[in-house]
This record gives sequence, structure tokens and C-alpha cells, in this order.
Amino acid sequence: MSVELFITGLVFWFGCGVVTSRIAAELRGRSANPWFWIGFLLGPIGIIAAVALQVKRPCPQCQGMIDPQARKCQHCGSDVDPTPLKQHDSA
Repeated sequence: MSVELFITGLVFWFGCGVVTSRIAAELRGRSANPWFWIGFLLGPIGIIAAVALQVKRPCPQCQGMIDPQARKCQHCGSDVDPTPLKQHDSA
């Protein structure tokens, strides 16, 4: 195996890790560090897994991850205001 092929593969897997962590953190509200390693180790499968994640948001009281539409935290039982879904502009 040539060194160029090894470096190209390493850059590809590193890129998969970065893309996976960005999707999980910014679009799905998850921690980026574990998802970087999932993407780095699984490559394109990690990206697919990050896209398939459900969107979560932190509870204002306990910081546990809850559904955006939730009215009550499943972790601490406090009442929370649901977050409206973002509307895409059609224009």
C-alpha cells in the first residue's frame, strides 16, 4: 500500500468524522465529540446515522435532552414550553 493512498484514506475518514459531528451537534442538538469518533470509525455509515437522529433540545431546569415539542421533561418532571418547528420560507 502506498503512502499516498493511506493519507488519502485517513483524510477521507477524518472528513467523515467532522461532517458527522457537525450534523449531530448543530442540527440534532447532540454532543459533537462522541459523534466525531463514530463518524471517523464508521465513515459514511456514521454520517447516515447522524442524519437519522431525532432533534433534541436541553431541558431548561436539568439540561437533560428532551423532544422539542415536549411540555414536560422526562428526566426531572418540570413543565417546559414546547419549541415551535422552524418554518421554511417558500419564497
